[in-house]
Amino acid sequence: MWYYPAMTQPFECEVRFRIESIGEFETKLRDLGARIACPYEFTDHYYKPSGEPWDPVEKNIRIRQWIEPHKEPTVHFVKLEILSIEGLQFKRSLYPEGKLPLFTGPLEACRTLLADLGFEFWFSLKKQQGRL
Repeated sequence: MWYYPAMTQPFECEVRFRIESIGEFETKLRDLGARIACPYEFTDHYYKPSGEPWDPVEKNIRIRQWIEPHKEPTVHFVKLEILSIEGLQFKRSLYPEGKLPLFTGPLEACRTLLADLGFEFWFSLKKQQGRL
């Protein structure tokens, strides 16, 4: 139940916080006039260089496989820095607009591209019932 304004700055910043009761949180947002702009669901398939150490907090490469809304899979590269301001930690992308799209096409073509570049599959992370 979020309202998410268009980005006003060239870099993405993400802040996460624990929500004790999603029902209470949604009610409060609704009372404030928030609305769902776009429901979403996707699976991110993360890769790492074959045989090399890789810190996913600092950088990651993944295939985003969209379920809703339906879009073609895309290979994204992200490089981040972790900042702490007044006790609040957040990650900030070092590339404009956050995720740098490298290739969009069929899932198998994305997998082949990453293998050809020397990356191996690491793990998948599903994001379900997302609401923007």
